[in-house]
Amino acid sequence: IKDGTAKLKALNKRIQAYAKANKIPYVDYYPALKDAHDALDARYSGDGVHPNLEGYHIMETLIKPVIDKIK
Repeated sequence: IKDGTAKLKALNKRIQAYAKANKIPYVDYYPALKDAHDALDARYSGDGVHPNLEGYHIMETLIKPVIDKIK
């Protein structure tokens, strides 16, 4: 995808702004899962698109405090 990283960052900003405006909890996994080239780190994915077990573990550590806060 041409400019995929830029499009992903722009989309994440729009989603974050929407969530904030509507008081919806938002967690951005991208910074924790990206590599030095802003792609999904190979440690967290087998295909470069979908998270593997380690990727989901990172995601869980980010989302669990948010879920616990809104319970």
